[in-house]
Amino acid sequence: MFWTLIIRNSCKNIIIDNIKIIGQWRYNSDGINLCCSENVVVRNCFVRSFDDCIVVRGAYLNEEEDNTKNILVENCVLWCDWGKSLEIWAGDKPCCINNITFTNNYLIHLSMIAIDIRAWFGSNATRIFNILYSNIFIDTDKPYSSLFFLRTGTDRVTQENHCYMPQLLSINYEKLGKSMGNQQHFPATESDNFSLKYFNIVFENIYSNEKQLKGRVLTKPKILDINNLIFKTLPARKLNQIAAIIQNNQSWRCYKILNLAVFWSTLLYNKDKKLVVIQC
Repeated sequence: MFWTLIIRNSCKNIIIDNIKIIGQWRYNSDGINLCCSENVVVRNCFVRSFDDCIVVRGAYLNEEEDNTKNILVENCVLWCDWGKSLEIWAGDKPCCINNITFTNNYLIHLSMIAIDIRAWFGSNATRIFNILYSNIFIDTDKPYSSLFFLRTGTDRVTQENHCYMPQLLSINYEKLGKSMGNQQHFPATESDNFSLKYFNIVFENIYSNEKQLKGRVLTKPKILDINNLIFKTLPARKLNQIAAIIQNNQSWRCYKILNLAVFWSTLLYNKDKKLVVIQC
């Protein structure tokens, strides 16, 4: 693990202001991680990291038990070479991540995922709620390059790929089962009990210079429920072409999302995989 700046283990009333991070060039080299803490402000920072730039994380590491709440990230410039620019992450311990605000942030040279909310491994009580993304400005580069690792895990190779496109948004879970350490897991069985709930998540005024960016919002019955997912912005910017494509496949049911409010024209796949157009 090569995280640069870590706030964890029940820290309170922290201000991180005018920090510059650069030179993180290997896997898992996160910029700023805010873990199991409360009343934390990150402002006026520049972060260039190979892996995730800013992560708000629930309990996962040894001795972590407390919730993560009342976090503000504002007026930052983030340059992520491979991972996620803004991420909310939960692990295999029950946790609440709530009252999180990202506002007036600039995500430059987007290469993978701009905004990400996910749980790894899962627990019987993971709750992520009252989340606001406001005035997020995303700058992308062309041509896009897909990236992969050599076997050593420390080197990276970029290859121009005209079919590759970064993502604006991803909300899901992965690696469901028991954590085995080193990001490995033992797959879940039918007897395992998981309860992941994400709710009251608002995206307001999200701008990008790339009109084709898409997003994924994936749920699964009896495991992940998403409620009150709201998108709103200025129609003049035509962001219906950016973030409001909600995808599904055979194992996920996007139409189970409750109270989905979309404040511009959007595309939604229903349970029969037919495209439904919703107008403002």
